[in-house]
Amino acid sequence: MVGGVAGRSKPSKKKRLTWVIVIVILMVIAIVGITYVGMVEYYRVVATVTVGTQPREVAYDSEKGEMFVANYFSNTVSVISDSTNTVVATVPVGSGPGGLVYDSGKGEVFVANWDSNTVSVISDSSNNVVSSVAVASTPYSVAYDSGKGEVFVASTESSTVSVISDSTNDVIATIPWGAGSVAYDGARGEIFLAGPGCKADFGCGQGNVSVISDVTNTVVTTIPVGSEPGGIAYDSDRGEMFVTNGDSGSVSVISDTSKAVVATIPMSTSPYEVAYDSGKGEVFVTSISGSGVTVISDESNSVVATISVGSGGNDGVAYDSGQGEVFVATFGYGTVGVVADGWFLGLPGYDGYYVLAGSITLVAAAVIVVILRRRRRDRTTNSLPIPSPDTSPPPPGPCLAPEHVSQEKFLTERGP
Repeated sequence: MVGGVAGRSKPSKKKRLTWVIVIVILMVIAIVGITYVGMVEYYRVVATVTVGTQPREVAYDSEKGEMFVANYFSNTVSVISDSTNTVVATVPVGSGPGGLVYDSGKGEVFVANWDSNTVSVISDSSNNVVSSVAVASTPYSVAYDSGKGEVFVASTESSTVSVISDSTNDVIATIPWGAGSVAYDGARGEIFLAGPGCKADFGCGQGNVSVISDVTNTVVTTIPVGSEPGGIAYDSDRGEMFVTNGDSGSVSVISDTSKAVVATIPMSTSPYEVAYDSGKGEVFVTSISGSGVTVISDESNSVVATISVGSGGNDGVAYDSGQGEVFVATFGYGTVGVVADGWFLGLPGYDGYYVLAGSITLVAAAVIVVILRRRRRDRTTNSLPIPSPDTSPPPPGPCLAPEHVSQEKFLTERGP
């Protein structure tokens, strides 16, 4: 270039395309790294709430956004706000409260009192006991039948199931079959009873789930499962019951259509209670012998995670659909752990942290390389000599005539 600074040559299309590909690859690596971190930190204990002595079962009140926790040795029920994860009320009930359930039709919580052979009815508006219903000996587990407006109470020593009308709070039927845990199947109008399958007149058979029709209040079928079935939860999305088998160390999955076991999932610890997470399509299983809570996918019927919650053994568990959280009662320490089931970024397990750190390092290194290359190219360009302007006179050329004079006349008069 004459009389100026030498220009920079533009990078070739091939070079530009190469850099675009490199940057896209690095961005993909970073995104995958961040996503992987989120998956590692899928479940996290976000709060630990102190309640009464030896909390047993937990029930979620969807209308008030509260968790009700039965404290066995305190003879109380703690009410936890799921907005603040703090206890907002403590309700005295009968002796030895254990199982409890929320009645969405009446806005009440039914609490089975093991030692006093009663069921306390708590209003969720006042957080006071509004009724006490006498039932058979040692009531253990309760289930709410929303189709009939009834509460089913399984009593262990008497091997019976008491049916309470939530309109009158009276026992309207007694079914001579029932030691164990109960869960309601709203699609079928049936109650599933997980236990030894005891019938008052005929003794017990180990490892059964009995199905009770809420129309006739009679047992319609019995399904063999593992040894010492305990907790049971209904998966409304798939129409299945999940049953924990304490002695077998497994979870049985029962189809409510075929009334048969469709899967058996081995557990690493002795499973105890179970709850269905409708937001994620997962089942949470506690262990009374350890602090681990096992997460099962209801799609694959396989274990997808294990979460450490509290210590000294966990008992009851319930899903909070309003917050997307799972509440786990740790009976040994009088606390309830709150587990969030969403996606999180941050510093989770070491694997996820390394992936994220590696991804960020790669992106940072690429940026540094680009900057250094540009600076080097700038220095190279600036070091090139700048040519001096050409001040020499132009070379002689032919004499040209003015525009208004012909060339021939001009040369004749002027001469060559």
